[in-house]
Amino acid sequence: MRGDSLRSGVTFVQAVVFDVDGTLYDAQRMRLALLPRLLIRSILHPGEAATAIPVIRSYRRAHERLRGRRREEIGEGLAEAQLCLAMSLSGRPDDVVRRVVRDWFEGSPLPAISAAVRPGLATSLARLRAAGIRTAVLSDYPPLGKLEALGVGGAFDCVAWAQQETIGVLKPDPAGLRDVLRRLGVAPEAAVYVGDRPEVDGVLAASAGCRGALMARRVTGDGTFPSFTHLEALTEWILAGGRLPTA
Repeated sequence: MRGDSLRSGVTFVQAVVFDVDGTLYDAQRMRLALLPRLLIRSILHPGEAATAIPVIRSYRRAHERLRGRRREEIGEGLAEAQLCLAMSLSGRPDDVVRRVVRDWFEGSPLPAISAAVRPGLATSLARLRAAGIRTAVLSDYPPLGKLEALGVGGAFDCVAWAQQETIGVLKPDPAGLRDVLRRLGVAPEAAVYVGDRPEVDGVLAASAGCRGALMARRVTGDGTFPSFTHLEALTEWILAGGRLPTA
């Protein structure tokens, strides 16, 4: 059956690579769940909040400034480059920036992320894997703690992020996705990349030669990439062959 389908022009999906933030969990729900924690800490420790807020903003600004830069332009390593740029932008010392980043980008958000998991995540991953489809993660930030918080820490054949030495660049540079597919041993045309931002994740999929799909709060877009509001529908599309819209 598979040979007949390939001869008819259908390329079966052999691997699905997922973004994490905003894709495996609902980013808006996460922010709402995190807000009470932020407010309580601001009231109990106003000095801490006054320090953390500019560092958080600067770290995010640094992230966007580094997006689109080639590896040779970043030089010292992506993680260190982002920290150094955040120090410069915030005017805070090295130890303060590192402490705030560990707290607010790796630790404190985890309960809120857990509360914002997309319904059916574990089931969808299990269905894909039961069908013989390999699953992987590619994120701009280290995702291991988030995957554990989402209850799917062991559900992927490959977990990668931009700050790893073998990647070293942010999306939509295709280096990370190409590295993941190399590790999986899957050709780009047999893979689907799932994200939530067409200007980043959609461009990444196209640059790497993969099919792309988007998770969104509502189905939008020009039809270039199929978008889904529920993981169940995304999973059905993948299991049906992941056909892209035709012009």
